[in-house]
Amino acid sequence: MKNRLTEKVLESFSRISHPRHKEVLLSLIKHLHAFAQEVDYSPRSGKWVWIF
Repeated sequence: MKNRLTEKVLESFSRISHPRHKEVLLSLIKHLHAFAQEVDYSPRSGKWVWIF
């Protein structure tokens, strides 16, 4: 299920016309989603980030 989320997010950025911007943003998204999966992130567990 998490991979489907990543795919959907990547699709939402697929229309970026500038090649370099697209490359950087898609890479950032992939890394952020991989990190979130690695640390088993959930919105509830990350609530402190927004408070901080």
